[in-house]
Parts: sequence; C-alpha cells; structure tokens
Amino acid sequence: MNVGIKALLLFVAAILFVITIFLEERAFDVLALGLAVTAAAFLVDALGMDRPISSDRATTRR
Repeated sequence: MNVGIKALLLFVAAILFVITIFLEERAFDVLALGLAVTAAAFLVDALGMDRPISSDRATTRR
C-alpha cells in the first residue's frame, strides 16, 4: 500500500476536525489547526513534494 504525504496530512486534518466536534473550549484553535494542515496538504501536492511512502518491502530482482 502506497500512502503519500498529502494523504497523511489529510488524515490528520480529518482527525482534528472530528476532535473539534467534541470540544467545548478552544474548538476554534483546533479548527484553525485542521485548516492549516489541509492547506499544507494541498501545498505539498502543488509543489510536487508528494512522495509515496511504501509499506511494501519486497525487492525486485532482474
């Protein structure tokens, strides 16, 4: 399975948005952090720095 940096950042943003639902105090701080992580995910994609992080450790032989 290949997961890129953008996917990881969007996953973190989704978790922050879910946490924001349950907070009563300082919810806007967590919401702002989630929006910043979302913007960073799109910035990573736009700059072409989205590299796949592979969990496949198989080597190819020629």
